[in-house]
Amino acid sequence: MREHVGDRSGDVQEARILHNRRIARLGGLSFAAANDGRQATAGARAAFRSSFEARVRLQFPDLTDPVEIERRAEALRRLHYAKLAYQSAVARSRKAHRKAAVDPTEEGAA
Repeated sequence: MREHVGDRSGDVQEARILHNRRIARLGGLSFAAANDGRQATAGARAAFRSSFEARVRLQFPDLTDPVEIERRAEALRRLHYAKLAYQSAVARSRKAHRKAAVDPTEEGAA
């Protein structure tokens, strides 16, 4: 429970954030109902994929073979996702360890 010190601006701000989230959710659902999401994000996905090619071209300015550029760009993209997966696994592991330290009645603590 929140301690009241005479200033309710925090409560007002939290209510405003909650209201804005609800409005944004309605807008997102309305957009999804009226549009093809794949089509709406096609430009962003293309820009994301081309950013890996741009990184290859910056790192290897003398490389001109388009097949090799594409191969290296794909390798960078896969590396990017592998790093995200690793970071996610580390975060999940840390969360599990914290939870086990707080609640020793969970799995394996019998």
